Amino acid sequence: MEQSSELSPIALLDSVFPHRPVILMEQTSHSMWVNSPALKLAGITERTSDPQGGALLRDVQGNLNGVLLDSAGDAVMEIAWNSLNAQFEQSYQGLLNGLSAAAQHGITTIGDGRLYWKRGWFEVWQHAREQGALTSRVLLRPWIYPDEGMKEQLEYLESIYTPEASPSDKLIVNQVKMYSDGIIINGTAKLLAPYKETYLPNHPKGLNYIPPDTMKAWLTALDRLGYSAHIHAIGDGAVHESLNAIEHVRHVGSDKPYTLTHVELVDQQDIPRFSKLAVTADFQVGSDYVAFQDHAWAKAFLGAVRAHRLMNLRAIFDTGANLTLSSDWNVHDINPLVGIANSIMMDDTGLPSVDAAIDAYTINAAKSLGIDGFTGSIAVGKSPT
Repeated sequence: MEQSSELSPIALLDSVFPHRPVILMEQTSHSMWVNSPALKLAGITERTSDPQGGALLRDVQGNLNGVLLDSAGDAVMEIAWNSLNAQFEQSYQGLLNGLSAAAQHGITTIGDGRLYWKRGWFEVWQHAREQGALTSRVLLRPWIYPDEGMKEQLEYLESIYTPEASPSDKLIVNQVKMYSDGIIINGTAKLLAPYKETYLPNHPKGLNYIPPDTMKAWLTALDRLGYSAHIHAIGDGAVHESLNAIEHVRHVGSDKPYTLTHVELVDQQDIPRFSKLAVTADFQVGSDYVAFQDHAWAKAFLGAVRAHRLMNLRAIFDTGANLTLSSDWNVHDINPLVGIANSIMMDDTGLPSVDAAIDAYTINAAKSLGIDGFTGSIAVGKSPT
């Protein structure tokens, strides 16, 4: 038998699971390994085109190699999740485990980064509320599916919207989660200039989950329903395009809180726009991001100049923009103390003080969620949790 290192991902999985569909997700959720039965079940063939915001990787002969990037993997995972035995019970137990982990670290408010409502997750959260199992206030952000129509999604979002959040609400739904791009190490983060190296030669600047003009249309329609947005934007191209979309809805009168999360690479000209447009910059430094600029992979994909610009919290902080820290758990450490420590150990790119880091996890985060009127700080008249 050939050594596994000589096999493609699909050949390796097929050798172990020749008949049963299998999908394996890496920790960030931005890539999946699948076998041939999984591709067949999903209706993916050699002639299938890349979906919006995703890529089907191929070998040098042009054959599928079993690696699905971003939305291409999301679509197959949707099928896998909805085929689970005792799906609701497994989802509910996973939710309880997550709430327990948050409680152990003193977390009293959670912004759910991606509510896959087509997997029944909203009903799982509702059940937790009905059972009195919520140990935190939770702001759910329903996922915007990039490859599906707007009308059906807007109708569903309208049906679960929380009109006016109050201190007594344990579940609040008034922001969505959408992706502008993918991640740098996949070559799917959207850049202003081409990658130095990439897996996607046909997309030298990366991918859009939601194209710029479509994002403007989405934000405009969502604003009419009362929703704001928490937008995944990692590359400087995605940050630029997302700021343009928010600028568009600002011009038509929206005063809602918008957030760009991750913001790993920001063009110099876009740094002051966070403050100007009242957009929160949400960073995650709960792992080894103290040494982010020295990562060999970042230099390989971006070159030394752009790698040196990664994760510059101080540049945005100094403009007076609202800056938050979050975990993106379980991609990074859920413990706020780790993020606080790392954020002030980043030399001239980190936050200037412990106080600034604490604000980023508390009152600034509450502002980004639109609930700073009753939480986020210790003050007379505010909620005790």
